[in-house]
Amino acid sequence: MSSVKNLAILLALFASYIVQSEAVCGYELIKLVIDNNTGRLKTVEMNGVSENIDQTFGMYKTARSCHYIFRQDADLELVEDAFDFTVYEGESVKEVHQHVNEWISQVIRIYEGVNRVEFEWLVGPVPIDDELGKEIVTIFKSGISSGGVFYTDSNGREMMKREKDKREDFSPDLSEQPGSGNYYPVTSRMALQDSSKRMVLLNDRSQGGASLEDGRLEMMLHRRHIFADGSGAAEAINEQQFGKGLIARGKLFLYLNAVEDGATASERVAEKEIHLPFWKFFSKSSNIQSDVTKTLSDFNDLPQSVHLLTLEPYSKDEILLRLENFLDQTEGKVVSFSIRQIFDDLGGLEIRETTLDGNLPLSDMKRLKFHHDDSGPSHSVPEYFISLHKPLAADKSQDASEFSVTLKPMQIRTFIIKKE
Repeated sequence: MSSVKNLAILLALFASYIVQSEAVCGYELIKLVIDNNTGRLKTVEMNGVSENIDQTFGMYKTARSCHYIFRQDADLELVEDAFDFTVYEGESVKEVHQHVNEWISQVIRIYEGVNRVEFEWLVGPVPIDDELGKEIVTIFKSGISSGGVFYTDSNGREMMKREKDKREDFSPDLSEQPGSGNYYPVTSRMALQDSSKRMVLLNDRSQGGASLEDGRLEMMLHRRHIFADGSGAAEAINEQQFGKGLIARGKLFLYLNAVEDGATASERVAEKEIHLPFWKFFSKSSNIQSDVTKTLSDFNDLPQSVHLLTLEPYSKDEILLRLENFLDQTEGKVVSFSIRQIFDDLGGLEIRETTLDGNLPLSDMKRLKFHHDDSGPSHSVPEYFISLHKPLAADKSQDASEFSVTLKPMQIRTFIIKKE
């Protein structure tokens, strides 16, 4: 009987040690576990998925990197020391403040009702006392078996498959630059996954990113160098203020989800929320007119996957309207909706659809098809590209059905509205 009692005591002590060795921070949608010994992120739970994710910082020391080229001279040096951290908890926001070293700090932040983790990093001034340049990166390491494959966005639109040490059309020699040779531009997000889990990083600016190990995402945050190779600006990346190197501040957003058809659609929505935040404008009450004669259309009536890409003056009495279905074919579907209410709210007389740049009525578009010498038999009669759908053209006297717009995944359509 005593042995059973002793075992129960040991189990209770072990459970108490586990709790004391971890700090838990979370809301209903997200839970974060911070390792009390290292001060670093340990586990993330969201969207019904739990994954061990260790986040840290590192640097590549180099004497050869410059404005346009990242050249590594040695392997990545990770920050091994424990982070000092403090947890602040509120009803709407919870934060983990991490002090990494004298020139790196970070705030991990989660919001009630928001399904992503925000990492606000602060890096600099980057030290160059050893007369070596530095490429500062952050690393998110998980247990996801990604098989050397990861994905980066193509200029904020479709995702491109990347494979470590490989190219689509040739076999690269990366023996001298195994790290930098696997870096790709990241405009809005990068991701990796296995058969069940997917980890995504969304950023607030264009950066460079890589996946140099299975389950690991790496993003470059800051650079400072003393070498200039003359390929462009005749100076090194060594901007200073008050005699010290610059301090960079930015944000990354972590998203963890199960691998399912269409699951990446939520990433697209988060991407738009990050890059296109809701703007609020205020005026003094004394300057507000007593009666407002005209209100702007409520664009929230558009389908969720439709983005108001452009709404701006085109000429003295015309407005340029551009709409985009920002989901790709794996995430969304064809959507149809009416823009009659938008047309009326803008005081429209007539509307015409144009080419993407707005310079030519779409009904007049006729672009020559160029055939490469080896692309097949030559054609004696020129061939042309024309619109694949009937261009929209209507005026205010016509029925609302004439103002219907259909958008395929990733499609953009442009219109010019002539006002009264």
